[in-house]
Amino acid sequence: MPRLSSAISTKTKDKSHQRHETPGGNWSTDTWDNTDVVYYVRNDLTIPVGSVLDIEPGIIVKYETYDGMIVDGTLRAHERH
Repeated sequence: MPRLSSAISTKTKDKSHQRHETPGGNWSTDTWDNTDVVYYVRNDLTIPVGSVLDIEPGIIVKYETYDGMIVDGTLRAHERH
């Protein structure tokens, strides 16, 4: 299953953020917590049963046209306090 470590890092037009191209497919348990990057999801991303994706406060996630996230497992998007 893909993890962030398999993402491709390139510069965005906004010099304050790196671009992480995140492959779609079945995603294993992971935490997205790097506020210095923008997570660009290519293809549908699926969180299968038994897997957890934690998205920490301040994280930016963008999708290619017509791509999305299918959650069969657990998605935890944490809020700022």
